[in-house]
Amino acid sequence: MSENTEAPRPVADWENREVRGDVIVTKSLYDHRAAKVAKLRQRQEAYEASLPKKKGAALREIADLMGGLVGDLDEEAYAVHATLELLGAMASGEVFTDGAVDTDVLYWLVSRAREGLADIERKTRRAKDIAAQFSPLHQPYKA
Repeated sequence: MSENTEAPRPVADWENREVRGDVIVTKSLYDHRAAKVAKLRQRQEAYEASLPKKKGAALREIADLMGGLVGDLDEEAYAVHATLELLGAMASGEVFTDGAVDTDVLYWLVSRAREGLADIERKTRRAKDIAAQFSPLHQPYKA
């Protein structure tokens, strides 16, 4: 049996950051975060299980998700593109030349662009997750 002769020392800040602050935190907060992590991991596992596992089904879903993004602009991509074009025209003075900008119009345009971009991101993420399963480096996710 060996004795540890090293004097007690505190955990360094970098060590605590390395584990996302879980060292220097109260037990109740740590337990709360651990429970939240467990719940999120279960949700992720259910999501991963929902992805198509057969190549044919996977390719069909990816094509459905990305169909509008490959050829003509789908509604979401069109909303983002049109909004950016209009905002660019507004910024350059091509629209509202008298300087009066309707903030309701701006808010609506930006809202449509945000919604469209969020949907594009969701579709792209799912397509990427589906395709990643077929990589030789992929390891199935288990919570």
